[in-house]
Amino acid sequence: MSPIAPNKVKDAINLLHGKIGKHSREDLALVSQHICSSSIFWQKFTAANLEETKSRHRQHKHLQSLILPIQAIMYNPRTMLSFQESLVENLANSSVFDYLDEAADEETKLMFLNDLKNALESANGSTRQAMGKQMPRARLLHTLVISNSQWIPVIQIQNMVMDPVRCNRRGCEKSGNSQCARCASRYCSADYQKQDWAEHKLVCKLLPGLKSKVQSA
Repeated sequence: MSPIAPNKVKDAINLLHGKIGKHSREDLALVSQHICSSSIFWQKFTAANLEETKSRHRQHKHLQSLILPIQAIMYNPRTMLSFQESLVENLANSSVFDYLDEAADEETKLMFLNDLKNALESANGSTRQAMGKQMPRARLLHTLVISNSQWIPVIQIQNMVMDPVRCNRRGCEKSGNSQCARCASRYCSADYQKQDWAEHKLVCKLLPGLKSKVQSA
C-alpha cells in the first residue's frame, strides 16, 4: 500500500494518540490500514520521536509518547489486529529499537517488548525475518539485566527471529562458522566479531546463564 495520503495524516496522528473523535468504524479501519502499511510513516515517526526525546531529560513523561501510540495501534481498537503484521514489519525497518536503546525508560521498554513478543508469536516467516535484522540487542539486554528488570522477553524475541547458527553481528544474515570462546555466540568472520565487540562485551559473560534461565523458565 502507498504512504498515507496528505489528507489522512491528521486522522492518522489523532488515531495514534487516541483522539479518534466521531470517526465511523469503517473510517478507523481504513486509516488503521494506511498507518500500519506505511513504512515511510513509521520511519519518520520513530526518527522524529528519537531526536526529540534525546534532547530532553530522560525521566520526562514524553519518553512514552512513541511507544504508547504503537501499543494502542497494535491492540486498540481490535480492528488493528488484522494489520498487525504490516505494523511489526514496518517497525523493524524504523528507529524504534534505537529509541529503546537510547531514550526510553524501563517501563516503556518492558511494555513494548512484551507487546512485540506477543505479536511475533503469531507472525509469519517474513515478518520474523524482518525483525531478525534488528537483533541481537546487547545494549538493551544489558540495561534490563543490571537493573534487575524483566529481561527475558529480549532473549525470547531473539530466539523467535534469529536462526541459531546465524552470525551474531546485527544485520548480517550469513551463517556463523566460528564461535565466541566465552559465550559461544556465532560469527561469520573474525572481522565481524571484532566490530561487534563494543556491544557484545556488555553481555558476553552473562549470556550462558541468561539463556539457561530462559530454557528452564
